Amino acid sequence: MKPRTNAKRLAAPWLALAICFFWGSPQDVSAQEPPNVPPIVMDPKKQREVDRTSEKVDREIREQEEFMVQYVKLPPQERVQLWKSANERKNRHKPVADSGHEMKDALIVAGTDAVPYLAEVVSTADIYYRISAVQILCEMDRFVPKDQLLIPEWGYSYYVKPLKMSGLMNRYVDVDGRRIGKEGYEAVKWAAELPQDSAQNRDLRFHARECSGLLDRDLRQLSFDEQFRQWKELSIRLNKKRGPHQGNPDDSLQLSHLEKAIQERPVEQLLPPLIEMLDSDPDPHLQGALIDMIWRMDRRTRLRATELGRRAIEAMRKAIVRGHIKGSLPQELRKKPPDWWKEITASLYEDQIDLSPLSGWAFMGQAFEKLYGGTFTHDYNRYAGRGEAIPEFRQFVTYLTKVDPFYPTQICRLGWGDQVLRPDFKEMTDRCYQHWQRFKAEQASSARPSEQPPQQ
Repeated sequence: MKPRTNAKRLAAPWLALAICFFWGSPQDVSAQEPPNVPPIVMDPKKQREVDRTSEKVDREIREQEEFMVQYVKLPPQERVQLWKSANERKNRHKPVADSGHEMKDALIVAGTDAVPYLAEVVSTADIYYRISAVQILCEMDRFVPKDQLLIPEWGYSYYVKPLKMSGLMNRYVDVDGRRIGKEGYEAVKWAAELPQDSAQNRDLRFHARECSGLLDRDLRQLSFDEQFRQWKELSIRLNKKRGPHQGNPDDSLQLSHLEKAIQERPVEQLLPPLIEMLDSDPDPHLQGALIDMIWRMDRRTRLRATELGRRAIEAMRKAIVRGHIKGSLPQELRKKPPDWWKEITASLYEDQIDLSPLSGWAFMGQAFEKLYGGTFTHDYNRYAGRGEAIPEFRQFVTYLTKVDPFYPTQICRLGWGDQVLRPDFKEMTDRCYQHWQRFKAEQASSARPSEQPPQQ
């Protein structure tokens, strides 16, 4: 049976966040003059339907919250059994059916007393639950509570309202039993080492290796040529499905880990084959993947600042002008090469970086505020948990590019909330802030009028 998702609970805040991004922040909206339009009068019958639907959704959310209050009080064996029953037909119209996500978070966050029962599911249940149970064990082992984070405001990947607990998953460490103990670790290890003699075994093995960190290790041990061969094959296959989220989800996961492994290679090793392939291989599905890969390389080294990087930018320009590019890129961009090229050059040459509340610079701005004081964000967005980064960061990027083209990995490494779990996070953030201070001092010095020599 297809697993349910808690759509009603999760859609509202993300929809509101999208509205803020496209039409401005709540403060901006309230400051605008209301348009002079007549009030909308809804047909009474339709209005009653809307009211009934709204009341139904409110009731279901309330029942779901009441269910979770009771759920977290249950013994661990019953919690695991209820989590497994969420997709059963008999529960289709009950609160448990829409609480799968919340129950999973509660199992991960609340403690480790459910480990023996999850380990049993890994080896005995249907394949869907076996995969889900091994993923819960992996995430439980890598879970870090919010109060252990250097910046607690970032600790909301998991949130259990009845327990008032939240935190992050530390993807920078492998699963080793630190929280789930020997029994939980042995269950994950057993699944990760299954023989690949059946489709179900291969499926469970792949997900156990992916969630435990073993897949990353496997891919990093491959030769560059083999990494590149697999990346090319997966990129073409997924782009033929009109994007990485439309094909096999296992392929998408493998491609994501492959790209991380490949992008850790030296730029001097990585860019030449990308440029050569972009110039010579006409496959339209590969062309789109190559452009995207090179464009994202600018997050590691500023392409415009090196001769090799400028060659890569020129190869992108030629490919876009040629056209016939397919894949996950928006159709309107693929059909209008000048607009697409304008968007690319705005970030590569003009430093028109993303400053939205979910951007890397918004996270960096919030880190500066929490660690050093000052104001580096504005227009707080309650759904994102932070505001937009200040526009001055764009000038800072221009400054950093002149100081060191490799600044994204050497001075200011950007990312989302889980960056706080990197072992060198504080060191890197201190270094970035020191360069911010130098940038501000240089600005102040250039703005100060030069002293005139005394008149004789």
